[in-house]
Amino acid sequence: MDAKLDTLACSRRLEKSGMPGPQVGAVVEIVNDAMTDLVTKEYLTIEGENKADALCYGCRFRTLNVLEEGVREALDIVIDTSVPGGRVVRTLGRLVAWRGRPKAIRVDNGPEYLSQVFRDWCRENDVALHYIQPGKPNQNAYIERFNRTYRHDVLDAYLFESLDQVCEITRRWIREYNEERPHDSLGRIPPAVFQRHVENAGNSSFEMSH
Repeated sequence: MDAKLDTLACSRRLEKSGMPGPQVGAVVEIVNDAMTDLVTKEYLTIEGENKADALCYGCRFRTLNVLEEGVREALDIVIDTSVPGGRVVRTLGRLVAWRGRPKAIRVDNGPEYLSQVFRDWCRENDVALHYIQPGKPNQNAYIERFNRTYRHDVLDAYLFESLDQVCEITRRWIREYNEERPHDSLGRIPPAVFQRHVENAGNSSFEMSH
């Protein structure tokens, strides 16, 4: 299970490595309080950085950021010179194979999310598609906050020489964000650690019911 949690958060360079176990004690009370929201939501939030960034020699690139709202976990950051609807669909297919199908996806009104290929994928996979209102980024508050943090820590902090370098630094940042950085909304627990507690609590409840 831990190996799956370490699937690379940058689709240009996929790696897997062993992950350390949780560094905190059991948080049964926090998990139980959050379980209802997690079960009923199961939202993925997707958004790219609207502002294109550039490498030091001028090549421009964009990002596609995927966040699981329930546990605030960063599932992927795609980095490339363009991220059209087809690329979004391929990314979602990989994430579904890894983490299972979400009930819904929340997106803005970017052309990649209005594309027929993206809408068809959501319909064929029985995933509800929720568009925020134009000009209302506060309706996508989780990913907006995540994007600001990623931009501050990575995009604005380095002068990149290649896309591979952006991917490598992003990969390290994603692992730190998911495995080490505590979140107030999760009881000061990192997202991936909280996710494991939720899964363990769910498995325990299932075993007790049988």
